Amino acid sequence: MLFIANDRYCSRVQSCVRRLRPVQYASLLARRGAQLSGQDDQGVSLRAGGIKAASIYLNDGFTAAGMIWLESAAISGSAYLAPQKPADGITGLDAAHAQIAGTLHWIPLAQVEGLVSLQGAAADQLVDDWGSGRNNAFWPTDGRLHLDGFVYSRLGGAEPATVKQRLGWLRSQYKPNASKMPALFAAQPYEQLASVYRRAGQDTEARRVAIARRSDLRNYGNLSPPRRIGNWLLDQSIKYGYQTWRAVAGLISLFVIVLASSIFAQHHGLIVPVGNVTNLHPTPVATRCVGNYPCFYPAGYAIDTVVPIINVHQAAYWGPSGRAPWTWIWVLATWIATALGWALVTLLVAGYTGLARRE
Repeated sequence: MLFIANDRYCSRVQSCVRRLRPVQYASLLARRGAQLSGQDDQGVSLRAGGIKAASIYLNDGFTAAGMIWLESAAISGSAYLAPQKPADGITGLDAAHAQIAGTLHWIPLAQVEGLVSLQGAAADQLVDDWGSGRNNAFWPTDGRLHLDGFVYSRLGGAEPATVKQRLGWLRSQYKPNASKMPALFAAQPYEQLASVYRRAGQDTEARRVAIARRSDLRNYGNLSPPRRIGNWLLDQSIKYGYQTWRAVAGLISLFVIVLASSIFAQHHGLIVPVGNVTNLHPTPVATRCVGNYPCFYPAGYAIDTVVPIINVHQAAYWGPSGRAPWTWIWVLATWIATALGWALVTLLVAGYTGLARRE
């Protein structure tokens, strides 16, 4: 198999920089076992930008001391990228806007430490190896992986990634201090991964990615302080509308707490009638029903306190006693419970209507 190096054909490709003309068409670009130790002034060891080829094989002992440049390459078949760690230099890959009709095989034999860019690239399938000892499948980390605009229809591999590992793969795009550089955040890689999971019938994984996209927006995106606080509240409560049941569970828990407190207050003189009791004999008390005045029902009082959209009129007739010791604690607790009830009902409505999922 022949390469074009510096506009001339050569069958040996060791210790020289390979340059393929952008318009070059090759039925196959393959160099198994080749060792490219040279680099040009831009750190590139293999230039094949714009090449049109049926398939690309850079494996079986292939090494490159510098960047493998496949920008805007058009591959009608598949690309096999499995470089070894070079003795000297840092291997990288620039395949921005490359179009691969088949499968992109990413199976390097050692950690790739250079920049890897798949921005705007497309492949039918992405195959990588997440086996034991292959941390992050040897994709680069700390902001050296660029995935914005990369589209693919399927994921594969002998050792496929878990959704947790895939989220770590997406976060490899950001440096540890990426919050100081918010312009780096891109939603497309998350949306792409979630879409692939949904098409594969993995709805749970798709929801986890959708939740991560919004929480990572807070960690890496450029949000104003109010939006950052709102993002955090939605994350901690209903997971941006993907776990609305949390608001229901919160309402039920709050109702049970207020119900138990109301029963305690009923039997310790903390609840008294607040309506018109003039000319009523005997005077109504929370522990006993009398004629012409509504009885006190702890469950009804808890509903009036916790669920603002339902009114059973218990709070209109019964309330905290101003004479009992420590009444202010009961009053304060009631106000807090009402505020929490409003917040939980609002989250419930926002979750079920989809408002919480909007940016």
